[in-house]
Order: sequence, then C-alpha cells, then structure tokens
Amino acid sequence: AIKEYRRAVELNPKAPHLHYRIGRLLLADSKDTDPDKKAVESFQQELVLNPQDALTHYEIGEIARRNRDSAVARTHYQQAIELSAQLVEARVGLGKLYLAEHQPDKALKELEQAVRQDARNAQAHYALMLAYRDLGRAEEAQKEFTAFQSLEKEKTQSFSTLLQSLLTGGTRPSQ
Repeated sequence: AIKEYRRAVELNPKAPHLHYRIGRLLLADSKDTDPDKKAVESFQQELVLNPQDALTHYEIGEIARRNRDSAVARTHYQQAIELSAQLVEARVGLGKLYLAEHQPDKALKELEQAVRQDARNAQAHYALMLAYRDLGRAEEAQKEFTAFQSLEKEKTQSFSTLLQSLLTGGTRPSQ
C-alpha cells in the first residue's frame, strides 16, 4: 500500500492526507529498521501541506513521547488539542507526558477532560488512575482502576465472542 500512496503523491504532491497515511503505514511496518524516523518525515511533509491536521500533530507527539522528546511531544499534543478539542487521544498522550515528567497535577487536568469526553477510553482511565495515585488520592485511583479493568474485560469478552463465532462457522459481526 505504501507504494500506491507514494505513486499518488507523485501524481498529486499537494493532495492532503497522503503523507499522513504513508506515515501510519510506516509505523505499522515491522520490517522497517527505523519506522519512527521515516514516519515523522512523512508526517512533517503532511503538515507542510495541511498544517491544521490535528491527527498528524498527535502522531508526531506520540512518536516524540515514546522517544522521550518531551518538548516536541508537548508542542504537537497541544497543537492537536487546539485544532481539535475532541481528540481524546491527544489529551491522553499529553497527560501521559505530564505523568512521565512527574507533573500529576497537569496530567490530572488533561486526563479528567479525556474521561469526560470519552468515558469508554480504557487508557484514559488507566492514566487517570496513575495521576490520582501520584497525588495521593487512593480512593479515586481505585475507582479509575476499576473502570479500566471493566473496560478491558469488556474488550476481551467481545474479542472472545468474535473468535468463538468464527471458529464455529458463524459470520463476522458488522462494524
């Protein structure tokens, strides 16, 4: 698929979202020796064409956070949130970054907002549990851990049901 997207870029170098899609494919390509670097290059090309793309800012933020580049991660997460306040993943990423920087008070603000926006986001609940724990708020941390466990259990049960259906000759549920 990467070849097809690159060909599309050759045909229309200013088309939006093509570099974003290439970046996502590069991240998923386990054969690549340095997928982060190549993906960031592609995401940066996307931002030249489409600087208002919140998802692209989020992806660069995620890669930077994983690579412990806090300043770059913070900049891109904040830009993603500014461009799309409903992008929960960017709030969770920023919250995780603040936790890694030992700033649970700042993390708390982002993570509470993320949970308000998407109460079914297990990762938001887990990170919020860590923020509460770091702030010494054990009861609230336990509540978030319980929410996280419940959501993860639902996900596991849904997956098990799907597998069982496929193994017994059933059809895959529509999504």
